[in-house]
Amino acid sequence: MNQNKPRQNYDIKKFQNFDKFDKTKKRKFDTPKPEGLQVYVREGEDVMKAWRKLKKKILRDGLMQEVKDRQYYQKPSEKKKIKKDQQVRRAHKERKEKAFELGLTYKGMNPLKQPRRKKSKPVKTRS
Repeated sequence: MNQNKPRQNYDIKKFQNFDKFDKTKKRKFDTPKPEGLQVYVREGEDVMKAWRKLKKKILRDGLMQEVKDRQYYQKPSEKKKIKKDQQVRRAHKERKEKAFELGLTYKGMNPLKQPRRKKSKPVKTRS
């Protein structure tokens, strides 16, 4: 670097990506933020895009899962059993992933060996 030249001063606002980091920037539209499971469709916006947004909100909220769970009555003991099984499954998966990260064998599964693929059955053709 040349020591004789003074450093050039840069104006941050002239950079292209500055607006991404600007916290004072206002929203493009003056519409209120939708509450709950509402989705606003703006003029000229695709309805299918709004439908996808609504589906994503419903999925995050867990509404569809609750509807499926309430489709049939479950005894409290069944709910506890299902919840416990899910916890065990989740813990098993976490332990397995941790062992694979460390390169350890976990319950007979070796991370270095490739899993065996099922052999496809030959297709019989009529002659």
